[in-house]
Amino acid sequence: MLAAFARALAAETRSDSLTINVTRFDRDLTAPGISEVAGDFTALSLVSLRGLRSGALAGTAAEAQAELARAGEPERDTLRVAARAVRATGDPAAGLFPVVFTCGLGLSGGPNRNRAFAEQSFGTRVAAGSTTPQVVLDLQVADDRDGLHLTADYLTQILPEARVRRIVDRAVEALLGGTESPGGPGETPDPIAEAWASALGIPASSLTEESNFFREGGDSLRATEVVRRLRDRGMRVSLRSLLARPTLGDFRSELTRSELTPEGPGHKDDGDEWFDLTDVQASYLLGRTSAYRDGGIACQGYAEFAVDASLLASARGEDPERYPARKFVAAVTEAWDRVVALHPMLRAVIDREGRQRIDRRAEVPLRVVEVPGEAGAAEAVRADVRRELCEKNYPIGQAPMLDAVLTLGHGDPVFHLSVDLIITDYVGIRTVVADLDRCLAEPGSTPPAPEASFRDWIEERARHRRTPEGCAAIERDRAWWKDRLGDLPPALVFSPDAAGAEPTGDAGTTRRSLALDEAEWRRFREAAAEAGVTPSALVLGMFMAVARRYADLDLAEQDRALVTVTTVDRAAGSGDLSRVVGDFTSTVLVDAPLGTNPRKNALGVQGCLMDALEHPEYPGVRVLRDLRAAGGERRGSVPVVFTSTVGVRAEEEPRVLRLVPGSAISKTPQVLLDVQLSPVGEGVTVDWDSRDGGFHPDVLDQAFEDFRIAVKETAAAGEAVALPPRTPAPAGRALTLAEASGDPADGFLHGPFLRRVLEDPDAPAVLHEGRSVSRGELYAEAVRVARTLPEGEGPVVVAEEPGVAQIASQLAALLMGRPFVPVDPHWPEARRRGVVDVLRRAAGEASGASAHVRGEPVELPTADAAPEAPAWEGAGAAAGVRPGRGGGGSALGREGGDAGRSGLRHLHLRLDGHAEGRRGDALPGASDPGRHARTLGPRPSRPRPGGLSPLV
Repeated sequence: MLAAFARALAAETRSDSLTINVTRFDRDLTAPGISEVAGDFTALSLVSLRGLRSGALAGTAAEAQAELARAGEPERDTLRVAARAVRATGDPAAGLFPVVFTCGLGLSGGPNRNRAFAEQSFGTRVAAGSTTPQVVLDLQVADDRDGLHLTADYLTQILPEARVRRIVDRAVEALLGGTESPGGPGETPDPIAEAWASALGIPASSLTEESNFFREGGDSLRATEVVRRLRDRGMRVSLRSLLARPTLGDFRSELTRSELTPEGPGHKDDGDEWFDLTDVQASYLLGRTSAYRDGGIACQGYAEFAVDASLLASARGEDPERYPARKFVAAVTEAWDRVVALHPMLRAVIDREGRQRIDRRAEVPLRVVEVPGEAGAAEAVRADVRRELCEKNYPIGQAPMLDAVLTLGHGDPVFHLSVDLIITDYVGIRTVVADLDRCLAEPGSTPPAPEASFRDWIEERARHRRTPEGCAAIERDRAWWKDRLGDLPPALVFSPDAAGAEPTGDAGTTRRSLALDEAEWRRFREAAAEAGVTPSALVLGMFMAVARRYADLDLAEQDRALVTVTTVDRAAGSGDLSRVVGDFTSTVLVDAPLGTNPRKNALGVQGCLMDALEHPEYPGVRVLRDLRAAGGERRGSVPVVFTSTVGVRAEEEPRVLRLVPGSAISKTPQVLLDVQLSPVGEGVTVDWDSRDGGFHPDVLDQAFEDFRIAVKETAAAGEAVALPPRTPAPAGRALTLAEASGDPADGFLHGPFLRRVLEDPDAPAVLHEGRSVSRGELYAEAVRVARTLPEGEGPVVVAEEPGVAQIASQLAALLMGRPFVPVDPHWPEARRRGVVDVLRRAAGEASGASAHVRGEPVELPTADAAPEAPAWEGAGAAAGVRPGRGGGGSALGREGGDAGRSGLRHLHLRLDGHAEGRRGDALPGASDPGRHARTLGPRPSRPRPGGLSPLV
């Protein structure tokens, strides 16, 4: 029943994989009399089923049985999974699993075993009903002496009855063995009725000539599916014919013989009908939302091109010195309009249902912005245009999803191009720019129209994948990746920028670039050939060697890490696709070696990439989906991407348009670092586009400098060289408390307060009973109290009146790395003693929350005599913190000796730029602040390697 229900849901939602909430009645039936006990023994578990739209019901049932056998495992508990999802994303909707399957078979005395399974009364409506919070659909199965009862309880405000009936009927039909054709057994199936039935999710036998498509639950999306299915059978049918003739008989008669003839290979439709998104396009669409961490942005590319106005004027027989601005604008506008007319995807509309179409009525204008004649003011206006376009998220459901802006008035005119990469890949953008350049340089010449369309390619590929050969290839590649899922290493990550902005849609992008000229690039290719790898593999191998040095410490014991490699396959299709504008991007997950030798890394990368490219029918976005399903959102996130377009060159070099160096930039949802190798002229550039607020900028700066040196030295030597010595940290820059070594202050409960102490110690922190206590004074008082605490790790019981003393005592506990428990000082002595006894007993337990309580509890205020609170400067010195030099910054360090009591716990580390690393060539201090935020307990006091100074 679960398998049939899941397959019915998959057909309704067009999903191949689903997670369903399953109700369990968790009674221990071995306990005497337990079956007669009144009580709520209900538990909810999540089961995940895959391949629901392919294969047989028996295969799905076997998978469902295996999933149900594991349903009692704690990691499948719905409430636990929901809580983790909400904590990880901050989105309450992430914890919703609104479809439930409840099976009561065997709870009511057993079924009537004298009746055959197919004869039992499925679908019998009984007078029963239920409602459950956060549940939209609950399919319930129960057996009784009169047969099997199937009930679907659903929220009418969300689900229409027709849709629920389709789900139930489809599930019942699957169990009863399918349907016959309308003409009866042995007769030729009616392809039109079958297409209707498949799209509507109802038995074909229930359709008559009077059946109305929309009254049976059809809509525009299902109508599109009918048209697609009939076209796959070789019929020439339009969406308009179904919308105009919604009854089956009328629709059948409307199809003329010409419509029932196969389509020719060069058939072009009107372009106004919806067609599917690719897997990558769909991931870009989802990435625009906050459904996953590091999402909330569009995939976007931006670049600027200087326009050679003299050459443009000369091509039109005009004097460059006297060419008026209005003619120049008219010439560029006319050229741009000709380019737009060549490429339909520039007018593409993407909708939230995962479809796209060409809106031929959409305008794709060239916007003209005049800039002032003075250099500074002109650059300010261009900077505003740049900022607007780089930060733009194009709305879904509207066209165009790009902007073309011409700024002129000072210096060379500049053509600004911003494109949402959901409509085209970088190859398509180059085609657009090349065509525009040709139209500008040759006003009487128009580039040839592409031989095929993006829609042609998508539909041809979809038809192939539905053939037996295509299905077999998909299953083969899926099985290949499935066998490797458990062995894939963690994703490559760097130290997070805990002090920066969150990497949301509002965050900017930073580009770090290096360029190789023609001679350097030739020698680099020679180095790659000598190493037996492609130039792209050598670049990625060098990147991985640098990554080993600077990667997050969670990867300390790993010798490999996951990165995403983007691919563009324009060869798999009929016709010349090289000039087609569209998103042909796919992705491959590569478990790249994380070694110190760039050459060995490159060989390993190339081998992994070749293996993965032999299984193209199961792309990286689907593998990521499987990783996320198996290990949660963090496991399914690979935030480092490598993109190489080397080998994809324009037919001829641009003449009028010249790329402005350093102007190009890109951003991608769920990607924090995109490493791009791109041809420029006869050379190449290597660009690191990083998401602001993602990885720590200082770490990326140092890593990129090491990478730049390695690439340049390889290009100079003509052979792959080892990494240079580690790049020192920028001299004279003092790390702030929030930036120190990946243990940011904000990773601790008291971190934000300490940061504010450093910023302005004289600012008021507490106003109480007419008294103002500054931040520095409060911190000094906390240090004084900390000195009174005995050695140990036990919790601190704070029995103080609300006020400065209470706050200082709690801060003292946190500074010592100990938990605190506030109690009312007016409680009776016995009650306070009871709290202490509970904490003392908890210290001996090893599970649950008590596992975090260690050591003997301590009560504050203590009876020990304590010195007076030192001045702020003295407290800072005692704790190893000194005010920053020059401005509001602060430095972390120790002037020598053990400044302060040994009991003060080491909560932060200072990283010297010349430090020698741990883990071979790994750079310390690139750690996950989340790990330390979870462990606020004491740090061991022991010498640190490589010039690391312990601080509080």
